[in-house]
Amino acid sequence: MSATQILFCIAYLFVAGLLAYAVFKGDINISLPTIQFPSLPLDARFNHPKIQKAKSSSRIFYHGTTRENAEEILKTGLWMRGKSGPAIWMGDKISTVREYAGNDGAIVVVQVDPETSITPKGEGVWTFNLPNSKDAYQEYYSIDSIKPVKMLNYDGNPLSEE
Repeated sequence: MSATQILFCIAYLFVAGLLAYAVFKGDINISLPTIQFPSLPLDARFNHPKIQKAKSSSRIFYHGTTRENAEEILKTGLWMRGKSGPAIWMGDKISTVREYAGNDGAIVVVQVDPETSITPKGEGVWTFNLPNSKDAYQEYYSIDSIKPVKMLNYDGNPLSEE
């Protein structure tokens, strides 16, 4: 690099520093042009294959678990992260969650708020991710947008709390 180039760089940095100081003090007001992006319809904003919004005013899902866990979920409205990762797993059909309930377990009917982001995990399987969750079976989570409504048996018939 020649001496002229070095002097030019020093002068450039000096002027840039003076300009930055003047902007910081408020002596110079710089306004940048606003860039207008095309407005997308609401459906297009959330049309990502990994995250989808529930479509109706409230959407019904099902969560298969033990009878004891189902009673606790229904009674308290609280959810616990299980061994399947930091999420609440749900199915959109009773038949999808039957195996998780088993013959002696229960199926919790879950009402999901339409603004709640849920992730498809396979045919009829959805999750709600629990942000910042602890290890499995460590903490309960209260999620206002996912409400347990009632309990069903393996065949989809209503069960009463005991």
